[in-house]
Amino acid sequence: MDVYETVLYGSSIDALAAFYSNVIGLPLIEADPDLFAALRLPRGGVLLVFDPANAAAPGRQVPSHGAQGPGHVAFGVENLDAWREHLTAHLVAIEREIH
Repeated sequence: MDVYETVLYGSSIDALAAFYSNVIGLPLIEADPDLFAALRLPRGGVLLVFDPANAAAPGRQVPSHGAQGPGHVAFGVENLDAWREHLTAHLVAIEREIH
């Protein structure tokens, strides 16, 4: 079983889309800077990033939804050392590694 779709929330769709596309390397599928961005995960799933204020508004093409508080998604990687170097080069802080 794989995750087909997961959603993260943040107030700057452009910044989130740029991070997940340019730093993490996920291809951008579609974006609306006021509402969401959709990015393709390696095995065919989708990572959605939504503006929480706009995602909760009724009357859009997708049902209203949202979350409050910290979110979390974990990606499996093949080469942890290479990813550590890549993220460090992009000034991404690694809070903790679990082996």
